[in-house]
Amino acid sequence: MSRQGILLFANSDFKCRDLGIIFLKCILCMDPEWLNSLREKLDTFYAWPSLYTFKFIVPADQQGHLRQLFPLHTTATEKSSEKGKYVSLTYQMMMPSSKSVIDVYKKAAVIEGIVAL
Repeated sequence: MSRQGILLFANSDFKCRDLGIIFLKCILCMDPEWLNSLREKLDTFYAWPSLYTFKFIVPADQQGHLRQLFPLHTTATEKSSEKGKYVSLTYQMMMPSSKSVIDVYKKAAVIEGIVAL
């Protein structure tokens, strides 16, 4: 699986599967085996500390909640959808470990309608 092959979705009825698609819902269920698998995959692709790119799509009215997760990042790559209903936000952060990456995804998972790429 490539780094770009990890997709995370919230508010989905899909079951957790290891097909290169990881659902934020699984992060919320806190299944230790699944979280260990995610941690191992991150550790395979990154040497910590490492610059990690977080990419999210959120409903436009939810972007403030996402921005609160990155208070020190006043600039993000931002792109609105054609009709303005959604916003794509990309942040790069120096992360100390796979655990810290998972912690960000755990916090983001509670935002209504978020999709993380």
